[in-house]
Amino acid sequence: MKADAPDLSLFRLHLEEAPFVSGVEAGHWALVEGETLEQWPLCRIWIRCDPRYTKDGRVVLRFDLDNYPAAAPTAQPWDAEKNAPLDRERWPKGSALVNAVFKPGWKTTALYMPCDRVAMVNHDGWKQTFAQWWWTPDRTIVDYLTFVFRCLNSAGE
Repeated sequence: MKADAPDLSLFRLHLEEAPFVSGVEAGHWALVEGETLEQWPLCRIWIRCDPRYTKDGRVVLRFDLDNYPAAAPTAQPWDAEKNAPLDRERWPKGSALVNAVFKPGWKTTALYMPCDRVAMVNHDGWKQTFAQWWWTPDRTIVDYLTFVFRCLNSAGE
């Protein structure tokens, strides 16, 4: 049996820890059914969403977790049934916060937020403004998921 890469081993460990498991048990997020991590560093996770923002009541994100957690994750909305990027018109939309994070006109391969690897580029000011969300190597996937969950389940901020 081939040993996991160090980043995959650490990710698997984070999936077994209480913060991730608690989110699963609360119905906030989980690996997409059938996700095996065989496509590492790609991984699909769904996040519950207020139905005001998407009719499905959840959003699937396909993460690129290359060099996790030394490098921040990046994720894009994903159609799990088609196993393809989610059509732009199906991206969550509605509140100012949701529209700011889910910006298909900006990029279709990343979310516009301070813990996304792609969005962090050229946004050094976010390090102070959003210090509680700025990605550092001591963070886990739960930090990213929590940010998205709060965004998608806000009271219309």
